[in-house]
Amino acid sequence: MREEGSRASSSALNMEGRESRNKNQNINQRGASFHATSHKDLFENYVFRNFGKVYLGDDQACDITGKGDVKIQLNDSMYSTT
Repeated sequence: MREEGSRASSSALNMEGRESRNKNQNINQRGASFHATSHKDLFENYVFRNFGKVYLGDDQACDITGKGDVKIQLNDSMYSTT
């Protein structure tokens, strides 16, 4: 619940990614999962636009107001949303 006059902001990421352990080996992981963050600085190629709504577990609807690409480095693997 938001208080009167307060503003909330978040970003959403629909991830269809690839995992590469090194530059000579590609392991493809396909699938979609939903991620949300208020850290817009993590996105590359961020696009502000109305992308519809997403429904949370409690059936609350939230606007999808932007999307972009994210690259995540975990130890020796690189995950990319592109």
